[in-house]
This record gives sequence, C-alpha cells and structure tokens, in this order.
Amino acid sequence: LILRISPDWFAVAPALIEERMASFAAALMAGVAAKYGGDPDHLDVVAATMPDQETGRWRRFLVLHDTLPRGTGYLQRLADQSEFRDVLDHARLIVADCPSQDEGKRACHRCLLGHISDDKFALVSRAEALRMLDELLDNWATASVPDTGHISLWDQVESELEARFAKALEDWAARSAGSVLYRRGAVLDGYRTADLHISRPDGRLVHWRVTLQNTIEGTRPDVLFKRVDAAPLTVAVYLDGYAYHAAPDKNRLASDADKRIRLRAEGTVVFQLNWDDVNAAAGDTGGKHEPWHPYRGNAEAAARATYAQLGGDPAALPGLIWIPSVQTLFAFLSDPGRVAWSRRAQAAGAGLLRQPGAAAAKADEADAPEGIRLALRGQPFPPGGDGPVTLVRTEDAGGCPVTVIVDGRRRDPETAPLGTWSALVVIDDRRATITADGEAHERRWAAWLYWGNLIQFLDEGGGDGVQLTWTGLDGFDPSVLTAAGGAGLAASLMLADQDVSEAELSMLGAVRSASSSGLAVDRQWAGVYDLLAPEVEILIHALAEWGVPAPQPDQIGYELGDQAWQAELAWPAQRCAIIAPGPEATDCIAAYNAAGWDARLPGDWPPDELGLRIPGGDR
Repeated sequence: LILRISPDWFAVAPALIEERMASFAAALMAGVAAKYGGDPDHLDVVAATMPDQETGRWRRFLVLHDTLPRGTGYLQRLADQSEFRDVLDHARLIVADCPSQDEGKRACHRCLLGHISDDKFALVSRAEALRMLDELLDNWATASVPDTGHISLWDQVESELEARFAKALEDWAARSAGSVLYRRGAVLDGYRTADLHISRPDGRLVHWRVTLQNTIEGTRPDVLFKRVDAAPLTVAVYLDGYAYHAAPDKNRLASDADKRIRLRAEGTVVFQLNWDDVNAAAGDTGGKHEPWHPYRGNAEAAARATYAQLGGDPAALPGLIWIPSVQTLFAFLSDPGRVAWSRRAQAAGAGLLRQPGAAAAKADEADAPEGIRLALRGQPFPPGGDGPVTLVRTEDAGGCPVTVIVDGRRRDPETAPLGTWSALVVIDDRRATITADGEAHERRWAAWLYWGNLIQFLDEGGGDGVQLTWTGLDGFDPSVLTAAGGAGLAASLMLADQDVSEAELSMLGAVRSASSSGLAVDRQWAGVYDLLAPEVEILIHALAEWGVPAPQPDQIGYELGDQAWQAELAWPAQRCAIIAPGPEATDCIAAYNAAGWDARLPGDWPPDELGLRIPGGDR
C-alpha cells in the first residue's frame, strides 16, 4: 500500500521532515494494531522517493508493505478507503488519549514507541502525529490512480513553498527580541490563518491577520495580510517560481502583470517574492543565493542623497530596499506608511538616473506620451526635446529596463517635494527572447519583480508605478499617466470599468467626472468598507450612492446595553441599526427593538427608506 505523504507535513528543516515521517509511521502501525488486534510485526512502513519530470521536485511516499512472502491479507483490507480511515480513526484515539501528554513526554510505549524501531524513538512526537491525523481526517478525501506517476505534485510544491514562507515569518519573529509575534491560527474555509503582531519603536502596535491560500496555479495571491488595528489595508503576496511563471514552457508573465496592476489599482499593496528569496529567508539557500542590489557606486550615492533631500535617513536604505524582497515585505508590514514608502521608491528611482548608460530627454506634457512609448520599447529619444518632464531610460544591474519620469511641475511639500516621480518596468516576455536568453532572462525577471514591489508606492506621491510586459505594450496607453496629463493609471482603470459604481469608486479613492446620480459620494466610505461584514456590502454601496455620509468610528460595531448587543452600523440619534446575519441576529434585533430602535438585517432595509432617515441622505 503506497501512501502519498501530505505535503503540508513537510517544512524546511530536514530534522522536522524525519520527525513527521517517523511519527506518522508509528501512528499508522498503532492504528493497524488497534483495528485488527495483535502485534502486526510482519508489516513495515518505509519512506520512498522518486523524481517528478513535470515539476523537477521529488515525490515522497510512505510504503506500507507485508514482509511475509505471501502476505497476510492486511493490505487488501486497507486498500478499501473506509477500512483505511477506520485504522486512522483508531490511531487518533490512541494518540489523543495517551497519558503521556500530561507527563511531559513526547511519546511513550502506550501510544507510539511500541510501533517504531528503537533508533527512531527520539524522532517520534505524539503531538505531531495527532496534528497530522487531525488534518488528514478533518479534510478526508481519497482518489484512485493507476500508478504513482498520476499523482499531481502541484499541491506539494505549493505547500512546501508555503511552509518556507511561514518559517521565514516565524524566524523573523524569533530574531525580533519580542517585538514581532507570529501565532498560527485556525484553518478557515480550508486556508491556514495566523496573527502577526508587531511592536514598533514608537510604542504603536501593528496587527495583521494572515491567510495562507496556496494558489500556485490560481489567480488569487498565495498569502494575504489584512490590517486589523487601523484603517483597512490589504497586502497580497505572490510566491513566484521561475519554472511556473517565467520559463518558456509556462510564461504567464502577461497575465501576472495584468492581474497585479488591477489589484494595485483597487488599493491593494502587492508584493511578488521569487522562490530563491523565500528559500533564503527560511534558511534554505543551498549556498547559491546572493543578495540583490540594483546598482552600485554613483547610482547608489544618488539614491542616498535623494532620500536625504526627502527627509529620510540614507543609512536606512540598505535595510529597506537594497535587500531581498522578503525583507522589504517585512519592513513594510512593520511600517506600512505609504508616504514614507513613496519617498523610498523615489530615492530608488533617483539611483537609476545615475546608472551608466542611462538615456535622458526633456518633454512637455503633449510630447510625454510619445517619449514614454519610445522609452518602453528601447528606441532612441528624438533630439532637441524640451519641457518640464524628464524621461530617463536605463537598465539596472540585472539588465532589466526601467523608465523613470520626473515631472517638475507638480510638487507637494509632504509627498513630492522634488516633483512627481513615475517609473515603468518592462520585461520582454516573447518566447524567442526567453528561450535565447536563458539565465539572463531569469535575472531580468527577478529584477522585474523587485521593481514592481517598490514603484507601486509612487502613486502616493502623485505619480505612477507600472509593471509591464513587452507583449502588453500595444495595449498600454501612456497618455493616462499623470506625467502626460492623465488621471493616473489606477484611477483610469477604475474609471473605465462601468461595472464599478460611484460608491465603489469613492471607496477606492477615485470618482468619475460626472456622477450618474448627480450626488457627491462621501470619500470617507473608503475607510469603512473593509471594516464591515460582507453581508452588508450591497446595502452600504446603495447608502453611499444615496448620499448618506460615512459613519463615524463609534457608529461601526455599535454596542447596545449591558449585554453589548452589536450592530454592524448604527445611527443612535435616529435609532436605526443594521444587524449582520448570524446565530444571535434574532435576539440582537429583539434587544434593539425593545429599546425603541428600528433594527433590521441588511436585506430587510430598503436603501431609500434608511437613506431618508439619516441626515444628509435625502435626495
């Protein structure tokens, strides 16, 4: 009987892999003994591996075999999935109830040690065996395949990478001297969750809810961070492997760029981490990883000088942006102020202006789109240009082309004292280029991810940060950029989507030039939207479009009376409340009604009726 090891059971450290294999093998044998009686010493469990051609990874198996020449019939019974599950249920009962859990022992002969060889006693953990059995049985699913070659390794690759990223977070917390606390949480809707608490030097606490989504082949990010302690903010993290995203036979770079541009336009911060950086952060480098640095010498000096002009500490840059992107992500999670990160992105762009071989041109607003188009395609600028917009095209140390735009007309003392900065990074994703350039393409791809992480913050300073592919250039219109007189890429994407309502545009920080209703939507709804339950989404969109002012903080999650009956939204002066659906919703509504309120579920509130009862909401 060949059992594929659950990929989630393997982490980076080889010692932990051995512990989990030994613990599960002992639990399996304990279950067999409990189910069928006696001592099945003629059965043995061994680990086996085999290479996988598609993914380049190794398949891992446990093989349960009968050591007697003709067998004893046990394995035929275990081939039935219900019979096998019953064996695992017996094993879980044994490890869950063993007294060793109260005796300070990792395991004992009453549960597991009687079913494993003496040389593996030190590896066996009752708690680890119980965790694996819980995961397996709580999410029980089986499938029959002709042979092991038909077992997909996609999930294993995903889970191993997820484990490495989680380990990187845990290691970061362990090195933080108590300022970072990472705690694993429950599995919700099939996804692992965790809580990340970061104590800042100024005494503030940053709290993130973490969801590990495991979606190497899907469209969702692999990891989501949602801020809990302050205004809503979502950080989406993609864990990208070259072989699965940028290699000639996969090449999903255009779709990667498109979906991440749109996520950023919606206000989500997007980080892209390549596997080498993730493995290095988890301590698994194989001696091959080298820290990334986009430029040296005069270029680095220019970046430091610009950061000083912007009010930053030049000595801080190496620990913020000239490091693997995993560390930049951790730095952002610790200090998620977008204005500060916009200044760091501007400083990074300033370094490129001094990169050897950089080509520069001046343009006015009317000429800027054509100049940008030429720069993105690597074509020479026309001679004799003039104007307040500076265009610079260069390549970083990885050979990745970046276009930097500095608009001297627009200055803001807070966010853009040196003018408005934009940057566009392009990767050549044509198959011929990828195939011919090999390792050079892989270096450019890693740099493309790096720059995408940084330049996204330039929109906070009034500019644009755009991550593009060569095959997508024909569909990109440079005139939408702020330096060319446009509204900016993010606003343009949202404004062009007719399915997005005025209320949603307000929540995303953009509004159409003419509202279909003729009413101004209160932009403060943007800070409320993610604080409310999904069930009230339709109603609050309608309220925003009705002209209802955004609620104050004390109206969100309002609590009534000594029993603290909670409403999603409440207007105490008008005694109106929205109650989210749930097990206590009926009692909650009754409590509000008894106190003289009109409290209803979201679907029971006609938006026009509620809107008319709230000051400022009448048409």
